[in-house]
Amino acid sequence: MFEVGECSVDGGQRNLGNSQVNLWEQGWEQTTLQGHSSYVWGVQWSSDGSMIASGGQNGGVILWDSANRVEVVRFGDLWVYSVSWSPAGDRLAVGTSRGIVQVWEVASGELLFQWQPTNMSGAISLGWSPDGSTLAEGLLNGNILLWDAGSGRLIETISGYTNRRADVNGLAWSPDGKELTTAHQDGVVRLRDTSSWELKTEMRGHGGWARGMSWSPEEKLFASTGSDGTVRMWERGTGVQVAVFTKRARTLWSVDWAPDGSYLAAGSGVYDNHGVNGQVFILESPSYP
Repeated sequence: MFEVGECSVDGGQRNLGNSQVNLWEQGWEQTTLQGHSSYVWGVQWSSDGSMIASGGQNGGVILWDSANRVEVVRFGDLWVYSVSWSPAGDRLAVGTSRGIVQVWEVASGELLFQWQPTNMSGAISLGWSPDGSTLAEGLLNGNILLWDAGSGRLIETISGYTNRRADVNGLAWSPDGKELTTAHQDGVVRLRDTSSWELKTEMRGHGGWARGMSWSPEEKLFASTGSDGTVRMWERGTGVQVAVFTKRARTLWSVDWAPDGSYLAAGSGVYDNHGVNGQVFILESPSYP
């Protein structure tokens, strides 16, 4: 189950980055994957659920065998903010603190290509579209860039949607590719229509930064994490918050749903304390109609 700091029921609604990867099973059994020496900024399951990719401030990416809970391989040496698997699971996109986006071939560990926006802003979030054609990149300066995943050609730039500081800390495509959700420094979660890139909904609830984003496989919910140490779940269509899970005294930097919908992975860390090891918690997903 979730390691829950607080859990309550209100009006029929359930309110429910450090250097380790912690896997939580039913019955509160914990497995800790050691490997990162500083913040775990990005974490994502492969499409078949067999592997977990995690990227950290100590440099590079670690791929973990999710069944046997062991490190398989690591590659790269840049400070990694974000990771995103291709839908086929054969490639991994990596966003770095320099704004460079790298695409790696998983089987060979080969760097296939990389590109970089001209403004050098950090690539703090990445999301591969479900059809594999487009990579969305969220920058520290608040811009959202849409790239052709095959050629590296810039397709679209989204900016100017707020006057507040709004680093694009996390982003995720809906499984059907029709919507893109983004988590921002101003604490707002935003949802866009990918046919027009128009803003449809803004969701408020985090007491501080909103940081990580992920959609449930059945497309009914999407989750966000933040500096308030919470995983918040939102209902598609209405934007209503349906559940809140609290992890005390930990900023939750990243989140991703397992392909079968049974678990979520959340990367944590203590902000501005590089001496505290990073963890990735594997948390049981709540039931939802």
